[in-house]
Amino acid sequence: MIEEGMLHRLRVQRLKSLRDVTVELGQLNIVFGPNAAGKSNLLESLVLLSRLVQERTLADAFGSGIRGYPVEAFSFGEDGIEGLMAQQEASLRLEAQLSGARKGSLEYHVEVGMRPQTGDLFLLDERLRRLNKDGSAKGNAAIEQVDRGEGGPRLAIRRKGGPNHPYEERLGIHHTLVSNLQYSGEERYPDFDNLREEVGAWRVVYLDPREVMRRAQPPREVNDIGERGEHLVPFLHRLGAGEEHKKVLAAIIRGVRAVIPSIESLETALVRVRGEIDLRVRQDGIWMSSRVISEGTLRVIALCAMAANPFTSGLIAFEEPENGVHPRRIESITKILASAAQRRQVVVTTHSPLVVGEVIRMLRSKELDEASVRLLHCSGGPDGTIVETFVPHGPLFDDRAIAQSLLSTDDDSLKIQAALTRGWLDG
Repeated sequence: MIEEGMLHRLRVQRLKSLRDVTVELGQLNIVFGPNAAGKSNLLESLVLLSRLVQERTLADAFGSGIRGYPVEAFSFGEDGIEGLMAQQEASLRLEAQLSGARKGSLEYHVEVGMRPQTGDLFLLDERLRRLNKDGSAKGNAAIEQVDRGEGGPRLAIRRKGGPNHPYEERLGIHHTLVSNLQYSGEERYPDFDNLREEVGAWRVVYLDPREVMRRAQPPREVNDIGERGEHLVPFLHRLGAGEEHKKVLAAIIRGVRAVIPSIESLETALVRVRGEIDLRVRQDGIWMSSRVISEGTLRVIALCAMAANPFTSGLIAFEEPENGVHPRRIESITKILASAAQRRQVVVTTHSPLVVGEVIRMLRSKELDEASVRLLHCSGGPDGTIVETFVPHGPLFDDRAIAQSLLSTDDDSLKIQAALTRGWLDG
């Protein structure tokens, strides 16, 4: 079971296609639907929230991790980007409820505004409070908005055990209050520290085995494989460099072999004349470097590495981990992700019916606890993205609702994937 805090509830308003979306999350969360339905936007909301609680300025928070220009993070109207640029002001809002955190459950709201014509970002609202087990407010809020009459609304910041009159900050500043390390310390601002620790540890991974994961890397002290897998090789090298984590590396190799039996081993080696680390994989008796092994193999290694990561915990999200992986191996990939969800919260986006089907099979066979899993169907519409809980019915692998939820009626990719699974197109 997960020992750290979990993201229990997320509400996103006016972020790209997410006009107003609320999702309830469990330990393992499968977000599925057709392409362009808004699945990636849901992941980007996690990225943005994590950056907002850490980065020094709002501009820094919007500066990376989100596709497009900062202004394009805000929802368009019917007139598209041109209509947005004509507005005096745009805004987006994120709300998160964290349950089971070590220092108590928390609820956090943040609203950011932008002047599209200048690119100016500013804080419109921010709230942080502790919750009781039933979700009700516990004590005074650490941050809340207060009305000062003619002086307008302001943000009140309360220190633990501090005076009755909280410190106040004006709205319109260019950073979030929780990102200000002035508000730190177990004795003074424990909820600030707790939120930064929990949300700041979230990782959203967009693996890039075509280029980024193949680049030469020097030795470096890294705690995960990086947003695009760019630190996979130094991460594996760190595991194998000392006795403390060699068992973890061995577990990663076992996981890779379970998915791709032809892989016999993998190893890293420091090339001193270049100051770089090489990754080699032994497959069918032949050693191959990371420069030539398949994209699917690199993806499998990366997923196994993240699942066994001994250095970090907290939420981890993967965008379409099945990409580049042979359909007959996708079920094994899904089991790896389900295993990872036993020790940390996992969010996966997918357009593969095999991923969804394997999760349903594991639920029906009681390999997964139904209470800990969320199947979330993502679809697009005239009012933006809709995310709904998906409840499968009918016999296993005869659930037409899965295919209909993932593909349009004129899409042949489901037929192609089925043919690949049966081995018709192996050559």
